[in-house]
Amino acid sequence: MNGSFRFQVLDAAGKRREITIDAPDAAAARRMLHRKKMTVLQELTGSVSPLERLRNWNPGKKFDLLAFTNRLAPLLAANVPLEKSLAVLEEGASDPQTLDVIFDLRRRLHEGKRFSQLLQERSDVFPPIYTGLIEAGEEAGCLPEVI
Repeated sequence: MNGSFRFQVLDAAGKRREITIDAPDAAAARRMLHRKKMTVLQELTGSVSPLERLRNWNPGKKFDLLAFTNRLAPLLAANVPLEKSLAVLEEGASDPQTLDVIFDLRRRLHEGKRFSQLLQERSDVFPPIYTGLIEAGEEAGCLPEVI
């Protein structure tokens, strides 16, 4: 059963347009557009951007994963050690849920666990794609760039 999917695309000439395509699912629609040399800019049929998915990972919870990441990134980029970065975030935590998560991460980091392992153990807060990226950053030695 096919559905209709609407996208904002750049066509082969580089012109921005909206197009509707019938396909079994959104992924198939994207493949069809790609074959037609169109670049998908945005799905307009009720899709949610990856950034919004990250922001809404844990609905009903007060922990804001996007805010956590946006606060952690510049600290790590400035070569502040991870534990000290978490301490800074902990000091600035504005709600009990955030404070609890960061405190837990710091405490368990002192136990010698890897950051990615800690995030995996808190799957109620950190989605698998997030923990996977963190693990890749640790393995490659480029955690600040990945964050």
